[in-house]
Amino acid sequence: MLEFTMEHKVTDVTLYRSALEYLKVINITQKSEDSCPQTPFCFIAALTTELALKAFLTNRGVPENTSRKIGHNLVRAWSKSVELGLQVDPEVPRWCDLLNGAYDRPFLARYARTNTGIVSSPQRELHEALNNLVSTVGDQLGLDRNGNFV
Repeated sequence: MLEFTMEHKVTDVTLYRSALEYLKVINITQKSEDSCPQTPFCFIAALTTELALKAFLTNRGVPENTSRKIGHNLVRAWSKSVELGLQVDPEVPRWCDLLNGAYDRPFLARYARTNTGIVSSPQRELHEALNNLVSTVGDQLGLDRNGNFV
């Protein structure tokens, strides 16, 4: 009897394609006449950032256990990506630092608490910054805006 097993690996390409999908949500919100509530917008923006940076780190050979140690910390992911050659400003941008405050522990963007609020950059600024980041990562991975090799 033949047995087939399929391994579903997380790769730089799968992470980048996921970042592109969440970026589409960000882009759609910017076309709407209604404003997107800030907390869900920030959560999706942070997830987009994490996926793009982790795609780059995976491409550069960062082992899964190291990626897990970085966790959801966008500042650490940004710094490690810069260290490994991501062509962005080496200083963590304010928008990324602010997103990190809501996205990383204690996960305020996911688990609301009393008397807390999320501080972030304006949505239009995040929209532009995320499109730039995802494009930069894609260029360095040799992937287009559909996640296909160029």
